[in-house]
Amino acid sequence: MTSNTNSTNSEENSPNYPSTNSKSNNEKTQIPNGGLIASPHGQNDCIQGQEQSWGSMLGTGEMVVNGATVDLHRSNKDVSVPVKVPVNCANGLEVMKSMGLVPIDNDDFKTLDRPHVQELDDILGLAWPALDHGFVRLIDYMGDQEAIIQAARVSYGKGTKSVTEDTSLLHYLYRNRHSSPFEMCEIKLHVKLPIFIARQWIRHRTASVNEYSARYSLLDNEFYLPTADKVACQSTDNKQGRGDVLPLDKALEVIKILREDAERNYADYEKLLAPEDQKGFDVARELGRINLTLNTYTQWYWKVDLHNLLHFLSLRIDSHAQYEIRVYAQIISKILKLWVPDVFEAWEEYSLQAKTFSKSQIAVLRKILAFAQKAGLSEQELTQYLQIQGVKGREAREFKDLLIG
Repeated sequence: MTSNTNSTNSEENSPNYPSTNSKSNNEKTQIPNGGLIASPHGQNDCIQGQEQSWGSMLGTGEMVVNGATVDLHRSNKDVSVPVKVPVNCANGLEVMKSMGLVPIDNDDFKTLDRPHVQELDDILGLAWPALDHGFVRLIDYMGDQEAIIQAARVSYGKGTKSVTEDTSLLHYLYRNRHSSPFEMCEIKLHVKLPIFIARQWIRHRTASVNEYSARYSLLDNEFYLPTADKVACQSTDNKQGRGDVLPLDKALEVIKILREDAERNYADYEKLLAPEDQKGFDVARELGRINLTLNTYTQWYWKVDLHNLLHFLSLRIDSHAQYEIRVYAQIISKILKLWVPDVFEAWEEYSLQAKTFSKSQIAVLRKILAFAQKAGLSEQELTQYLQIQGVKGREAREFKDLLIG
């Protein structure tokens, strides 16, 4: 329902304007059966019996009100004119015109189709299993690879035209950390995950998150239990990682302890929340939840732009990341590959399977190259070898600058 702004038709506020005799702002009109609205993905959904408010619009130019043409330029101040917004929202251009807004007549500004990625449309809403009770669902997305290129062209002018040039541009942008064009794309996921993984995940503070609230609702009796091959001792060289897997009998004993603790704590949770006539304590949900184990499952909606998603995946799909969060990152990376395949390729090339060098390490590489050149390695041979490895063009020049200085 649209909000109303105060307006008046008095002669004092709008001299020389014909009276509109419109309904008051508080009156509403019924949308006829069959009125259309545009769905998020461009499909028309029929809504019936909905109400739409009369509103007052500030505008410029001419507007037809009750059959009379109103020239808003005749006044030195803005004039508030009541307007009945047309029902058929599928024709947004006519709606805007009826509100006194006329688009710029220029071939550079044409109506656009909303970006569609058919591969993602095919899996919207489907849940992909993670761990023993978790999942990842794709809820929505905004933008595609073309949106990134389009944003970059604001900086580059007309920019590139061919598919090959577009792919090269995406690689160039990612390789040189031009991140803002990638922020034009967003994705929204529904994730079910253990609380201890959620607390690790939430460290990525560049996303919008809305989590299931145990203050309002009861948490399900579901908790994560690792399989025996994932029960390991503390790593001796990594203070936050796992070492060798425990012997099977020890691993099964650990899993038994985790299960019994979770089951007992959940039973106590139910008892704390149960009313007194059911032999409970009638404790508030916000307090009763505090005894639950960290392997209890929670859920959230997680919306993030592509740039920050790539950063998340670079950290959480890495072999040094905790196994449980890697499971989720691997699922999301497969969705990423469907969504923006060329960006996925660039991320894989320049982040996932790449290494960075320190100042001292680069100095060592330069000495090795200098030694090779003294031994007879020519500039042409270096270029040919780089081409064999797929490093050519601008990327080859950047690499030579790194090594030669």
